[in-house]
Amino acid sequence: MKTSRFCISCLISIFLVVGTTGFVPYGVWGIEKYPSKSIEIFCGFAPGGKTDLNTRILAKKLEQYLNITVVPGNKPGGGEVIAASALANAPPDGYTLAVLGDASLITSFLLGRATYSKQDLRVIGEFNFDPVVLAVSAESPWETIQEFIDHTRKNPGLHYSHPGVGSSLHVRAEYFNKLANIKLRGVPFKGDPEGIAAVLGKHVQIGVFSFNAAKLQADADKMRILFCFDYPGQGPDPKLPNISSFFGKDAFNMGPVVNYMVAPGRTPEGIIKILESTLEKITKDAEFIDNHKKIYLGVRFTDGETVTQKIIPRKTLEIKQVLQEIGLIK
Repeated sequence: MKTSRFCISCLISIFLVVGTTGFVPYGVWGIEKYPSKSIEIFCGFAPGGKTDLNTRILAKKLEQYLNITVVPGNKPGGGEVIAASALANAPPDGYTLAVLGDASLITSFLLGRATYSKQDLRVIGEFNFDPVVLAVSAESPWETIQEFIDHTRKNPGLHYSHPGVGSSLHVRAEYFNKLANIKLRGVPFKGDPEGIAAVLGKHVQIGVFSFNAAKLQADADKMRILFCFDYPGQGPDPKLPNISSFFGKDAFNMGPVVNYMVAPGRTPEGIIKILESTLEKITKDAEFIDNHKKIYLGVRFTDGETVTQKIIPRKTLEIKQVLQEIGLIK
C-alpha cells in the first residue's frame, strides 16, 4: 500500500511538472533530457557579415556548455523577416534557434511586414550589442561626413547600401537622411559583404555597416569610416562624430544594434530556462567576451522576460517615433 501511494504521488508530481512547463524531466518514461540531439541556430544575414560571425561564436559556446553539436546557418533577406518567419514555423522543441534583433521583433510589426505574430517568437535573452557606422570607398573624395553631406545636398539622388528594408541599419540610415536634410536613396542587400562590395565597386556612394565590417576594410585602406551611430563616448572610435555630437543633443540617438537569442514561441518553459541559464553563463565566459572584442562587439546579458516586458515595449515607442519622423509609417 505504501509503495502504491508513493507511485501515485510520483505520477501526480510528474503531471504537475509537465502540465505547468511542458517539459518532461530526464528519465521520466524513458525520455532523454534536453538537449539530446544537435541544435540549429541561424541568423537573418548572409555568411561573412557581423551577425554571421557572432552567431558562429555563440554556436561554438553553446556547443561547449550544452555538450551537444550546434550548427550555425543563414537565412538572409527581408531585414530578418525571412529568418524570423522560419523560426516561428519551426518545431518548438528547442532544437531550432536564431539570433535576431529589433528589426524582426519590433520594426517588422510597425511596418506591417511581419509574417508571424509576436507570440510565435520567444526571446531567451540579449547577449551582445554592435556599433553601426557610415562608410565610403577610400577612393571617394570625402574625408569627413560634413563634406559628404555638402556634396549630397548639391547632388541629390546618391545611393547608399543597407542590409534590408526595415533592418535596424536601414532605419538608422534613413534617420540620418532626415537629420542631415539630404536625399540618399537606399539599396537593399543581404548583409555587410554584399553592401561593402557595392561601395567598393562604386555602385553606391556610401553604406551603413557594422563597425567591424567597415573597420576591416578601413584597415586595408579600402574604406573610410565617416560616422558612428553609437552613444557619445561609448563607440569603438571616440573620434567619429555621432548623432548627438553632430546634430545636437535634442536629436534622438538610437545607439548600437543589439542581438537576442530567440526560440519558437511555444517552446516549453523547462527548455527555455535551460537555454537562458546557459546564455547567461556564456556571456560571462572570458573567451566569449574576448572573441567579441576582436570584432568590436560588446557583451551584455539581459534575461528574456526583461527584454519582452520592458525593453521591447520601450524600444517600440522609440522606433515608432523614428519611423514616423522619416515617413515610413503614419
